[in-house]
Amino acid sequence: MLLSTYGSRGDVEPIVALAVELQLRGAQVTVCAPPDFAERLGAAGVPMVPVYQSASALTTAAPPPSTLPERAAAVIASQFETITAAAKGCDAMVVTGMMPAAAGALSVAEKLGIRAVSVTFQQVTLPSPDRKPLAYPGRPFPPDVTDNRVLWDLDAASIDSLFADALNRPAPTFESLSAALGQALQTATRVRAGAVAGTIRTDGAAVAAEQVMSA
Repeated sequence: MLLSTYGSRGDVEPIVALAVELQLRGAQVTVCAPPDFAERLGAAGVPMVPVYQSASALTTAAPPPSTLPERAAAVIASQFETITAAAKGCDAMVVTGMMPAAAGALSVAEKLGIRAVSVTFQQVTLPSPDRKPLAYPGRPFPPDVTDNRVLWDLDAASIDSLFADALNRPAPTFESLSAALGQALQTATRVRAGAVAGTIRTDGAAVAAEQVMSA
């Protein structure tokens, strides 16, 4: 089984816990994660395949929006290259992390015919009638639109416009992707994610492992 993630500690630690719980249940698990977490995964006894460059360096650089498309494209390209090799022989994949990375990993799973599930550890990117989506840099929502359902439809169309070409091509290019990385860098994203942190169950990894093994 392959667990794929790319992002900060909040994107990786839950995957480490899930990997350990899956191992306790007899599963052979490999984690694809940023090289920053090699020591952490090694200490947990989980085999790791490093993906792309340091996520810490990428997320703290705060690049201007004009450079975000090529950075997101590079993240996806790294997923295609690394995950394709690491996933061979796997029966299933669990995918999370930054949207470009998750999209790339899921695309690889589809190409290889591997059953995959995408998970998220926060709520801000999940469509809901109770809140509006976060706008992508350079793609503001119409100021006169206030219906959350309509805004989520616009968000879906925006994501399709930004990602579809790159993900559907066999060889993504820097010019083909969106500024999706900006979503992870926005202060509002961190604030909203932090607001629900206290609701996380302490037995989440064990529960998730049971669900994965029984799926």
